[in-house]
Amino acid sequence: TYGSYPIILSTLTTTTQPRKDLTTMTILRRAILFLVAFASASAAPFELPELPYKYDALQPIIGEKTLRTHHTKHHAKYVSTVNTILSRDESKISLTLEQIIQSKGIRENNPFRFNNAAQIWNHSFYWKCMAPPNEGGGGCLMKKASSQT
Repeated sequence: TYGSYPIILSTLTTTTQPRKDLTTMTILRRAILFLVAFASASAAPFELPELPYKYDALQPIIGEKTLRTHHTKHHAKYVSTVNTILSRDESKISLTLEQIIQSKGIRENNPFRFNNAAQIWNHSFYWKCMAPPNEGGGGCLMKKASSQT
């Protein structure tokens, strides 16, 4: 299913090209931390999660302005949209994000609700899959970016 943890872990550890700079242990550690955070997920209204690093921490790979905009505007819009949708439907207000995503009925009958909820989850996961260089991130991308300056 869409929200299946084994699929997530498989996706995190399977790439088309080998990643020497990101060990399987690092990937699994990040996935476990993320899943633990979502295991205690609360029902709506949902909140924009804080990033696990500062907005400038991923430079030069992702610039501060890009990261700030993507988090505070783009990701925040998905959160706001889902909260607005759910506020209009009392029967769905108690659902967690994972319950919304895993619901076949919501996925088939209200793809807009499903897509926005899935984007909240995707973005929250995305932020936790990256790390600043001093915390194990960067690797081959950092070397490539440094060689182009």
